[in-house]
Amino acid sequence: MNQEEKSKKMGQLIAMCWADEGFKKKLLADATATLKAAGEEVPAGLTYKAVENTDKLVHLVIPPKPAELSEEDLAAAVGGYTSPALYFRKWLQETTSCNCAGNLLCDVFCS
Repeated sequence: MNQEEKSKKMGQLIAMCWADEGFKKKLLADATATLKAAGEEVPAGLTYKAVENTDKLVHLVIPPKPAELSEEDLAAAVGGYTSPALYFRKWLQETTSCNCAGNLLCDVFCS
C-alpha cells in the first residue's frame, strides 16, 4: 500500500467516526478490536489507542526513546530537524519485528 492509499484509508476512518457516533465510540473504547472488526490487519502483540482532539484539548504523542541514535539521526537533530516518527520508527525496529504492511496506522513508520 502506497502513501496515497494509506492517507485515503485514514481519511475514510476519520469520516466514519464523524458520520457514525457509534463507530467513533467503539474506536475510542477499543481501537484494536474495532480496527480488526473493520477488516484491518493488526499485527500480533500490537495495540492501538484512539484519542480525540477537541477545540480545547490537543494530544501530543511522545514516542519511546530509542536505545541508540545513528550519526545520521544525530546530524538531523543538530541541524534542527527532529521528527517523532524518526524516533518511533527506530524504537519500533529495535523492539519488534513489525510486519504491518497494509495497516493504515502503522506502516507509515515501518516502511
